[in-house]
Amino acid sequence: MEGHTQQQGDDRGESQPQHAPANAPVMVLLSRDAILSAKDDQVELVHVPSWGGSLYVRGMTAGELDNFYKSMRRGQGNKVRVDTDLFQSRVVARCAVEGPQPGARRLFDASDVEALKNKNGAALKLVFDVAARLSGITDAEEEEIAEDFDDARSDGSSTD
Repeated sequence: MEGHTQQQGDDRGESQPQHAPANAPVMVLLSRDAILSAKDDQVELVHVPSWGGSLYVRGMTAGELDNFYKSMRRGQGNKVRVDTDLFQSRVVARCAVEGPQPGARRLFDASDVEALKNKNGAALKLVFDVAARLSGITDAEEEEIAEDFDDARSDGSSTD
């Protein structure tokens, strides 16, 4: 593990301590209180040229992300499916905020999602990519959602 002393054999088969490089980050063992009190909100200012300005984008908390994923589920029991319709618009609506301060109000609400889908795709993707990164939405999750979308389309359903 980086930062720890490890034993490594030398030419004679004897173990010699191996130290982490001088520029390796110092690892601090975090306590419960340190983790729970950490100010880990992430907000970035995103410039969107085609919209003529910039906006703040905040990552979702773990609870917000859980609720977001739950909101995408449709059905019950064995008939549960993921509603991938308007995925990028939904993420942007949840993450675009009025300012960088903690607790800043969202710019959009659920009623704006439909309108966001009509914005320039490249512009929305620019904001979505930052929101996804700050929220911990991985490329693998995006690909899985895209596959679910493709599967839904091949089953004859449409999102238009």
